[in-house]
Formats: sequence, structure tokens, C-alpha cells
Amino acid sequence: MNEVLQAIRQRRSIRDFLPRPVPQELLEEIAAAGTWAPSGMNTQSFKFVVITNPQLLSKLSQAVDPESCFFYGAPALILAANRKDYEGAVPDCAAALQTMFLAAHSLGISSCWVSQLNGRCDEKPIRELLTQCSLPKNYAVFGAAALGYAKAEAAVPARRENTVLWVK
Repeated sequence: MNEVLQAIRQRRSIRDFLPRPVPQELLEEIAAAGTWAPSGMNTQSFKFVVITNPQLLSKLSQAVDPESCFFYGAPALILAANRKDYEGAVPDCAAALQTMFLAAHSLGISSCWVSQLNGRCDEKPIRELLTQCSLPKNYAVFGAAALGYAKAEAAVPARRENTVLWVK
């Protein structure tokens, strides 16, 4: 099996991270991989906000959900954002995030998709933090990647049957 197919089958969502920071060079590689993801009509209108500052991560977590950490305590979070008025914003951000997840896996970094910011970017405390991160007001976050080192290896979930329909 080739490396890409193997990475697709081996990558797991991790929801329990070690407090160990992810090296800057690896985060740069992961974010750069996202820029190579496909985008509708090659618009490449996505923006990625890489957050590693623990105080900012804590403030964002509190603004989103004061009861729990929506990004599972990962030491790094990459927000995938796009223009609010762009109809391809969601699929473009999804493609970029999946590309980043596979890049992270290839570098030994665990990840998890988080979507708690969807539809909430204009709530005042959240928008203030996004503005602090230099995200333009006409952009919204359509998904994020929690990144770090896993505390434990994730179990392999069973695959569902009958999910591929063939029409010949």
C-alpha cells in the first residue's frame, strides 16, 4: 500500500493531548500543506490562523465554552477561515483541514477536527479574539485543527459496511 493510502488509514482523531508544545517548524509545514489543498476555481481565499499562545488559547476556549476546552487542551490550534460571502468557504476549508491532518500525521503530530466556532465568529467575545489574531471581519472560521502529541494511541474504529454504492 502506498504512503498516502496508509496515512489515510492510520490517522485518528485524538482528544487527549500531552502539554508538550509542537515545534514551530512542524506547525509551519502543516499550515503550508493546507495552502496546497484544492479550492473552488483555485480561489485560494482561505486564511489559516495558527495559535500556540496558551493565554490566547485559554481566552478562546472560555469565549466558546466556559465549561470545557473545545480543542481538547491541544497546545496548538489552526483555524481554517474563509470569506463569509464565498459559497465555497466550507468545502475549501474542509479540504485544507484534511490536508493538514494528513500532513500532521506524516510528521508524527496528532490532530482532531473541531467545529465549535462555526456560526459563532461574530459573537462579540469571539470576534474580539479573532480580530486580535488579525483575521479580517469579513472572514469566518469554518473548522479548526487541534494539534499536539497524543497521550495515548487511539483505537481503530470499525468501518461501516455498505457506504460505497456502485453504478455501472
